[in-house]
Amino acid sequence: MTKRTPPYNISVPPYDIFYLIYKDFDYYHMTDSLQNGFLLFLQTSLNKFLLQLSVHTDKYVVHIGPQYVIPFLFYLRFNNLSKFSTLIDIASFDTVSGYRRFALCYNLLSYRNNIRLLVKTRLLDDDSMRTATCLYVNANWSEREVWDVHGIRFENHPDLRRILTDYGFEAHPLRKDFPLTGYIEVCYSDKKKNDC
Repeated sequence: MTKRTPPYNISVPPYDIFYLIYKDFDYYHMTDSLQNGFLLFLQTSLNKFLLQLSVHTDKYVVHIGPQYVIPFLFYLRFNNLSKFSTLIDIASFDTVSGYRRFALCYNLLSYRNNIRLLVKTRLLDDDSMRTATCLYVNANWSEREVWDVHGIRFENHPDLRRILTDYGFEAHPLRKDFPLTGYIEVCYSDKKKNDC
C-alpha cells in the first residue's frame, strides 16, 4: 500500500502516525455488516484518541480531546476506507456547568459508505481550536458562525470575523451568561423612523 497524498497542498503537518497505525489494517472488509465494520475500524485504528464511541440509529458519535480534532479529521478525510469527504456543518453549544463549558460538534458524511459521523469535543472557556478550513473549505463559514455566537476562537482561520451579528457587536449572544436584554437597550420609535 502506498501512502496517499491529498490532491492539493494543505497547511497541516503530516500525520504519519495514522499511516503507521493503518498500514496493515484490513478488518474493515472482513465483516458482513458495514456498520460493524466501521465500528471495528474506529476502535482498532483510532482507539488511543477516542474518549467515547456510541451509535445512534444511523449516526456514529465519537468524543475526542480538542488537541486531536484536526489530525482525526485529516485521517477520516484522506483514508481510503472512511472517505469522509463532506463536512455538513459545525455546531456548538454552551453548557455552563461542568469542567469544559463548550461543546463543538463536527458533522461529517461519507458518500462512499453512506455513513454519518459526529465528532464531538469539549472546550474550556478561553480555549481555541485549530481551523479545519485546510481540510474542508466550507468550514470557513461554520467556524465564523461559531466564533460569532459563542466566542470560540479558531487559530489560523483565514477570515475570522462576524457573520451573524453587526460588526460593532461586542459580545457573543448564545453564551449562557449573556443577559436576556443584552448590553444595549434597543427600542422602536415611529418618530425617529420618520425623521430618517
